[in-house]
Parts: sequence; C-alpha cells; structure tokens
Amino acid sequence: MVGLLFVLLFAAVYNTYAQIAPMAQMAQMSVGFSAIYNSPRLLEPGETLIYNKVITNVGGAYNPSTGIMTCPLSGLYVINVGGLSTPGNLMTLNLYHNGKYLITVHAYDESAHSSGSRTVVIECLRGETVYVVVTHPVHMYSGETNNYEHNIFSGFMISSTMENMVAPMQ
Repeated sequence: MVGLLFVLLFAAVYNTYAQIAPMAQMAQMSVGFSAIYNSPRLLEPGETLIYNKVITNVGGAYNPSTGIMTCPLSGLYVINVGGLSTPGNLMTLNLYHNGKYLITVHAYDESAHSSGSRTVVIECLRGETVYVVVTHPVHMYSGETNNYEHNIFSGFMISSTMENMVAPMQ
C-alpha cells in the first residue's frame, strides 16, 4: 500500500514538473533585435528595406538577408523604425505586420537632413512577420562620410503568451 502511494505521489510530482518546466523555460527566453541600414544606394518603392548591419539579434527574430522579423514566440512586442533623409529627398517608410499596414515614418526638408522615427506596440503570434517597405524612391543618409548610423529597425518582446507552451516553432 505504501509503495502504491509512493508511485502515485511520484507520478503527481512528475506531471506537475512537466507542466511547470516549459513555463520556466519561457520565462527565461528573450527576443530582441536592432539592425541598421547603411548602404548608399537608391531605394525603390515597394522594396522591403533590408537593414544590413545587425547590432543584436537575441532569439534570432531578424533575418538580415530578407529584412524581415519573424516572431519566434507569441507575445507583445515593441517595434521602432527610424531614418534620416538627405536634403531635398522625401523619406517615407511603411511598417507592416503580416502584410497589414501599421504606421508610416516620414521625413523631408528641402535644404537639410531630416529624420523621422515611430514606435508601435503590437501583439504578434508565433511565425508572424514584421517588416519595413520603402514607399518613394529615396537615398537614405547612410553616414558613409562620417561613419554614423542613422537608419534603424528594432524590436523586442515585452511579454509572452500561454500559446508558447506548445511545441517550439521549427
């Protein structure tokens, strides 16, 4: 009888651990990236902006080959887009979440450099994408003469959801 109680107690403890372990693992997971665009070339309308210099990419959300952030975990994310236009050039960038337009970053000045930046908080499901699209032909200031970095795409997860308790994204 004592042996049976021990087995049942052990099974209950094991099942509880099996339920809690993934939650503890999720609490330790972080997602955050920052990438810079610093290529001195004309950007075309409709082009997904590929931020070519990765500063950080914890969790592997940002793909520097495509310019697309793919959410590795479901949760609440903060996304920031910023850029600097050259004098006399309009810079208009649109941020998209899973193909749906979210916000526009705009900058223009006839005789000086002009900057624009926007931040948004979005709910993102695992596997959904976030990316920046150029809407007008533009030479974004890349800092090629002074080594400054002006054009940035960043994002980080501020909280995850229970949907992450299922099998991890492949």
